[in-house]
Amino acid sequence: MVSLISSIKANIVNNYKNAEPLKTASKANEANLFGLKNSEENALFELNFDETITPQAPKYKAGNYGNFTKHAGNGKFDADAIQGQIGDCGLLSTLRALRNSEGGQKAVGEIMSYSADTGEWSFNFKTKDFDGTNPIVVTQAEIDQAIAEKRVSKGDDDITAMELAVEKYLQQIGDNGTQDNTVKQIFDIQNKSRNARIAAGAEDKGYLDGISPYIGYIFTGSIPKPLHTYDSNQQLAAEALESFDKSTDMLIFSQIQSGDVASGGDNPFLMLGDDQILGNHAYTVCDVEGDNVILRESNNPSETITVTKEELLNCEGKNSLYVYSAK
Repeated sequence: MVSLISSIKANIVNNYKNAEPLKTASKANEANLFGLKNSEENALFELNFDETITPQAPKYKAGNYGNFTKHAGNGKFDADAIQGQIGDCGLLSTLRALRNSEGGQKAVGEIMSYSADTGEWSFNFKTKDFDGTNPIVVTQAEIDQAIAEKRVSKGDDDITAMELAVEKYLQQIGDNGTQDNTVKQIFDIQNKSRNARIAAGAEDKGYLDGISPYIGYIFTGSIPKPLHTYDSNQQLAAEALESFDKSTDMLIFSQIQSGDVASGGDNPFLMLGDDQILGNHAYTVCDVEGDNVILRESNNPSETITVTKEELLNCEGKNSLYVYSAK
């Protein structure tokens, strides 16, 4: 059921118009801007959740998309959303982190505007491609259609609108390139992973599939440095958890290449203490309370997952924390 993207050895060549040459690192070391090593960027993908698989902790079974309440848009992230058929947990975990912090809500207000009169959203992301005169527009009809197809998240229409806006932006970059070198690298990482999955026989679900937490750059204007929990960066990851301020900080935990999945097992769940998480998935760090870390994910956003700092930092796999601040 599961194929590891990191095991796919394929060279995929993409050409992008108008993209500046990389100035911060050599061509052979482009991924180091984001702290990636070797082919780790290929592992930033979303495992398709199979509802026929029953986890040992029943509350972590995927929520019911059809029964999840839909909230009308109002230009704010004030409700959660359940994931649709597109594997965009990296995006949704980032949007949840924005929703949960005061700084993140402020950032949302700076890039998203909503008109109740027209039922339209306008987005000016914090990249060089936007100067306030060429916003990306998403309509209520587009949202309703995507939800009817169960393609994108359902819950807060504002979150769904943001998803569709990101998809349009990535499509725009694919067609016309970008003036923003950082966005180009984010696009390259995501598209390389997407193309590798397609080459391995996976269905092409579009530009939202497998999007990484780096996408938070277009909302905040800041690039996170992934703090790996499996190498010398683990101490930095521990310090990020220790100093986490939920009012300003946005923290995403990306779990990749867990042992069960890597060994080809048919159970993608990974035990953390008495609880478990879904392997190859992204989670929002909602709070840190003493030694406990409170996580939330997109297949069942109504439930929280509580693990200790030690369990999270020593979780099996090549895992990272992505830290943003929007003050």
